[in-house]
Formats: sequence, C-alpha cells, structure tokens
Amino acid sequence: RAIIDGTTVTHSGTHTVARIEVRNGGRLEVGSGTLTSDGLAAVLPGSTLSVQGGTLRCLGPTLVIASTLNVSSGSLLLGTQPLWVGASSTFTATGGLLAADVPASPMSVTVHGALQAESLTVRNPNAAGFTVSRSGQIAHLRSCRFEGIAGGAGARLLSIEQDAMCLSAPNTFFARLPAAPTGFLRIAFSSSATI
Repeated sequence: RAIIDGTTVTHSGTHTVARIEVRNGGRLEVGSGTLTSDGLAAVLPGSTLSVQGGTLRCLGPTLVIASTLNVSSGSLLLGTQPLWVGASSTFTATGGLLAADVPASPMSVTVHGALQAESLTVRNPNAAGFTVSRSGQIAHLRSCRFEGIAGGAGARLLSIEQDAMCLSAPNTFFARLPAAPTGFLRIAFSSSATI
C-alpha cells in the first residue's frame, strides 16, 4: 500500500499497490508512468491527489474527502467502483482524461463539492452520467468533452441535481447517445423536471 502522510511524493515508472491513502496535508503527484491502485484510493482532509501527465488507475473506490483532486494532461482511469468527491472538496481539471479503465464497464462519478473543469474529456460514464449532486457546485465548465456512454432509457452524459442554477459551458461537447438520438444531457430539478 502507498501511504503519503504529510509529504509530497511524485510518482514515475509503473507500479501497482493494494491501496492509496493521502493524508495529513500530503500530496501525491502522478507525473509520468502508470500507478495502479487495486483497492481503495482515499484522499483525506487537507490533502491533494494530482494527475499531471501520467496515468492513475483506480480499480477500487476513490474517495476525496475535504481535499483536492487535480487532473491535467494525464489520465485518471476508474474501475467499476465509484469516484466520490465529497462536500468541502474540489475536483479541478485543466485537460486530461477521466475514463473507465475498461470501456465495457462504465464508471460512476459523483461530485458533492466544487467542480472546476476545462479541456477535460469524460469517457464511458455509467447511465447516470457524470453527476453533480444537489450539494455540488459547478464553478467552471469550459471546453470539455462528454462521450462514450452505452446509452439506453434514461441514460445521460451529465446529470446536474440542482434546484436552480445558471450555467455557461462554452465549447463543451456532448456525444450523441446511441439509443436516444436526441438526448444527451439531463438536469434534474427538485420537481423532477427534465430539460
């Protein structure tokens, strides 16, 4: 297991660990190569997990609790277990790829904190799509791509569960859903209205 406790560790090379835990203000930077976590990847309060050019494969659940997750020019690949960005956390992307590790096994992503994304490609989300929960906040969404969903009844690439909002997302691309030629985005309000 890899435990980063209050220090900064920059990863390079190819390694597989049973678990990743970043805690006590620690910082894990995946700068090159591939780091695979077969189990839980936890970013605990005050810590940072940053993918900056390398590939991070999280095959177990990935929890970001009162912390920061950064993706820039690298790849964060998820197994079938969820990526959960908690309240008081921030998911920041300035490029890079967030995708299912195995395209036939869609990923689950829920942001309960702040989302700041520019030039991020989101590929192969599950039928619920990349989800920003009722407590989540979209601070920035620009030039992103949402693609590669299996489709089906009720499938969407992005779900935003808000009572009210004003969202500007210039140059953001949504691929067409295979089974629903006119649908790609679902915004769920408290009244369950869909637009």
